[in-house]
Amino acid sequence: MKQKNLESYQQLPYRIVTEPHNDEDGEYYWTAEYPNLRGCKTEGATRAEAITNVRELFDEYITDRLSIDKKIPEPKPLQTPVTVQSMWVELPSKVVQSGIKKSSEKTISDISPKNIPFIVTNI
Repeated sequence: MKQKNLESYQQLPYRIVTEPHNDEDGEYYWTAEYPNLRGCKTEGATRAEAITNVRELFDEYITDRLSIDKKIPEPKPLQTPVTVQSMWVELPSKVVQSGIKKSSEKTISDISPKNIPFIVTNI
């Protein structure tokens, strides 16, 4: 069997889970993690920054494990479907002000990161 390297692991469909949080001052930040890779979790001021940070951490994680010949878990398929009940979207203020409604009768402007339990991204 061929020895895997960093590039071969980068090609596997690992899932990144992102989650919004707010700190003691009420400021939002995001965490991002690879659930299959224990300890491969980081944060960022934005969702994009958290994803960038966790991708960099992924490379370090894999490289470190390869260097000590330690087993690296491969991605597992989701056991249950993921349902997103609310979504954070950024829309021009003109659209928001026009009073577009969600099915729950909340306006688009009522949606914020605190309404999202988590987001699964297949990257």
